[in-house]
Amino acid sequence: MVMHPQSNSSEASSHQDTYNQHLQALPGAHNSSPTDLHFIIFALQTQTATMPSITNMVTALVYIASAASALPANVARQQTSECATGTWYYSCDTNVGCFDHDPCANPTPVSGKTPDKAKDKPTSTTSSSSIKTIVPATLYDIYPEHPDESSGPVNGVHLETWKDKSQVEQVIIFKDIPAGAKNCDLSWRQGPRYSRRFLVKNSDAQADARPLSGFPENDVTYNSIKPFDDQKSIGGPNFSFWDDRKEDTHVVGGVNCAETLSFIVGLRNPKGDSQVYLEQDEHENGWTLTYH
Repeated sequence: MVMHPQSNSSEASSHQDTYNQHLQALPGAHNSSPTDLHFIIFALQTQTATMPSITNMVTALVYIASAASALPANVARQQTSECATGTWYYSCDTNVGCFDHDPCANPTPVSGKTPDKAKDKPTSTTSSSSIKTIVPATLYDIYPEHPDESSGPVNGVHLETWKDKSQVEQVIIFKDIPAGAKNCDLSWRQGPRYSRRFLVKNSDAQADARPLSGFPENDVTYNSIKPFDDQKSIGGPNFSFWDDRKEDTHVVGGVNCAETLSFIVGLRNPKGDSQVYLEQDEHENGWTLTYH
């Protein structure tokens, strides 16, 4: 019969010290509850009962450490001696203590971002939505070379020069502007190509726009407008090359708001031999006035 030597007390003590050192080295051992540690000890004892060597014991420790590291970090641990009945101990991020619900279930916001529930909600409309746009009440074509004649009301932007002179100019009238309106701007716009009638002849289609200081009571002609054409230009609407481009809006210039505003517009260079026509509508094309 072959006798297996029994481990003496010194060897057992050495094994126990090594056992304890490996136990304390387990991930989370310092933060584990007594119940957790007792479970690990029991598992180690089960493994080492059949594998008494140091090598087998270390193998068992590594096996259990791997299993422990796979557990979720925020698993609740019931602390019977610390938490009241119906509450459990949790530790995750800034949530540490006894809770009657799992505070670790909600996702932690990414650094630099605010959770959706805390985001600021708009309390008023954006500034762009406070801008009002109106179209002319009336348009008139006037003729500097035929100063007592006019056409109107007409339905579009119409400017022409030929024979080295301005031949067709335009008077624009906006009405019913609110008393509290501010930042009045004359503009013109063009819609999508399929929805507009927009023609520019030659490349010199730069115009000038001037506000009128008053308005005649009777017929609107070049001569009747002339006494009120005493203001400086507020800007130069330039129609050159825009007739074959995509939709856009073009600001001409600003004036002091009033209930009624009127303007005179003509091509700047009388020698340009140019023509401009853009059909006016209420939504996409022609002259507009914007205000706040």
